[in-house]
Amino acid sequence: MRCLIATAAVLLAALSVPGPAYADLEPVDPLPGAATTLQAPAAEPVAPWQTLAARAPFHPDTALLLTDGTVMAQDYATADWWRLAPDEFGKYIDGTWTQLPPMPDDYAPYDYCSAVLADGRVIVEGGEYTYIDGVATATETNQGAIYDPVANSWQVLDPPPGWTKIGDSSCLVLPNGKFLLARSFNSTPLGQVAVLDPATLSWTVLAPPGKVDSSAEENWTLLPDGTVLTVDFHAGPGAERFIPPWLDGSANGEWISAGTIPVDLVSRRDPGPQVLLPDGTVFAVGDTGANAKYSPPTTLYGTGTWTAAPSFPPWPAVSSTSATGRPSC
Repeated sequence: MRCLIATAAVLLAALSVPGPAYADLEPVDPLPGAATTLQAPAAEPVAPWQTLAARAPFHPDTALLLTDGTVMAQDYATADWWRLAPDEFGKYIDGTWTQLPPMPDDYAPYDYCSAVLADGRVIVEGGEYTYIDGVATATETNQGAIYDPVANSWQVLDPPPGWTKIGDSSCLVLPNGKFLLARSFNSTPLGQVAVLDPATLSWTVLAPPGKVDSSAEENWTLLPDGTVLTVDFHAGPGAERFIPPWLDGSANGEWISAGTIPVDLVSRRDPGPQVLLPDGTVFAVGDTGANAKYSPPTTLYGTGTWTAAPSFPPWPAVSSTSATGRPSC
């Protein structure tokens, strides 16, 4: 565009200079094979990452996109949160950071579950570690809190009944707007879950049968049909789907097999994220460098199919574990 503007300016300047009448000039034939149309200059490449004009005045950790388009981010190892609002043109690069109230009861979690509810509130549950005066302690806490962006305030959220630990359990928001949380500790039977009603902030604990291993360290992905996919961390190379009770008509729902994964995604560290793709399939990242793709079934009780996906380059070129340790909720 700059080149076009500069060219236009030169042409305008040339036309203002006295000279022969252009109507009297004979047209000149182009050379044989020469292009007769002007070619627009190639667009300048845009860097894939851009630095914010106003850098974060803290050390960003977990970040969440809110329903109003702003971004909420935790200050690493603290109970503090900040909010990034885009400018009047919707550009985050020129946005403004504003500090939010701290979480209640000095709740400063790390490796926890978080989600944005349908009404715009933010929920934070558990934490494998909690920070006290900047020092991390492995607590597997059952603390929780919920943030109201309209009131700009936090409130304590009690854990599900009987849950003494939550840690870094997986969670997600269901299509009906309710919040689903995994029970990773002391779950009898395996695969217990709790459902939070955002309207009343009350929990309902479910004990669906069928889970073959503990939910600890496992990630969840909400599938288009309303079921939940997880890659087995303790009983690989398998995968399972949770069918909620409102889909199968039962009291607790159930876990069923989601097939066998053709590559090893788990090396007993932390599993990678599971990303729902636009075509409805799931890209599962392994902590081994291997990856896999899941195609959901066409029926409620189907298994679905797994195929191997391209692996990451060997470390240190790319480390697949850099994205692990956080539930894909």
